[in-house]
Amino acid sequence: MLALKRGFIGFFHQTRTSQKIFGHHGLPALSCRFHGGSAGCDQKRTGSTPDQFRSLSISDKEAQKLNTLVQQTTRKFCAPSICRNWNSWTKEEDEIIYEAIENRQSTFEILKLFSDRTVQSIDIRMSLAKRAQRPDGTIENVFPINKYKAYERNQDGSMKKLKGKVQISQMKRFKAAYPYRRRPWTDEEDSLLIDLVRKYAGRPGMWTLAAEATVDGIDGARVLDRTSGSCRSRWETLIESTQGSKGLWTPEESDKLVKAVKKQLPRAIAKDLFAKDRKQKKHPVEQEATDSSPSETSQKEVVVVDVAWSAMLEVIDWDDVATAVGTRNIRQCKRRFRRRYFSSPNRSHWSPEELDRFKEAVK
Repeated sequence: MLALKRGFIGFFHQTRTSQKIFGHHGLPALSCRFHGGSAGCDQKRTGSTPDQFRSLSISDKEAQKLNTLVQQTTRKFCAPSICRNWNSWTKEEDEIIYEAIENRQSTFEILKLFSDRTVQSIDIRMSLAKRAQRPDGTIENVFPINKYKAYERNQDGSMKKLKGKVQISQMKRFKAAYPYRRRPWTDEEDSLLIDLVRKYAGRPGMWTLAAEATVDGIDGARVLDRTSGSCRSRWETLIESTQGSKGLWTPEESDKLVKAVKKQLPRAIAKDLFAKDRKQKKHPVEQEATDSSPSETSQKEVVVVDVAWSAMLEVIDWDDVATAVGTRNIRQCKRRFRRRYFSSPNRSHWSPEELDRFKEAVK
């Protein structure tokens, strides 16, 4: 009964505020939550970006050159077609992922092996494969996470879930092995990050190398003591000060953004996505199953449609979109598209029916 209540509350919250998050799997720095809002939020969020490069020992020209190498190395994988494989993972596919992780292949190289799978599906499967590594497949001088795994590898090569929970003592030992904590970035760490990007830009797995490497300085060896995702996120924040204009989006920039996105999507999906009336939006797959009247579409069907959109929009190459816009960087184009054209939270007052449903769910 408690599980049913939690499921009802989760579904009610999803229909009340439908938030979309794109692809973060390939880009940890860009995978943060975005809420729908007006263009004024863009100005506030963009204007708060620190302009750090002018106070550090790096010129704008060198920053642009380094960022080009970074994008070529850690560019998000985009599937060549919109066709997806929604079937269960086979033993052969599990074996390919497991061997790729044992050989320390980069995430981009693993994504290229499965062009018919979504980035989210591959990322989840990779996490299971990492937990299922055997003792002879782990890396030296690395905490043996395989001893405290939640999944194991069978003799036939597949992975299955084990019964039981991870003990608290095991979690404490794992946290002690990786003493990362959240803290603000200092000027010394920003300078060290730039030196590491200069050293490893263009190499596969550069962010992992930058997070684990040390740089010899005047005061001795220095280490960031940061995760690879944190290093990449900070680099994206620093590079924003040299790319893209700030302030409100102009109508010309919005038109360029819409045209650039439409070129990479099928005509039916693009027409459905940029419809002015939310009630007129309906995915082609759902047209046969729903009634002819758009107003009769239930909230549950709208959520199903939004999930289908989020899966199909993974094929957008935001590098090309930012190039087509010209005056905005990749992060600004993503943020603008999510807020303006894809986020649809209900910001009106709560209706009596919604309040009654919420009270029943809490009980």
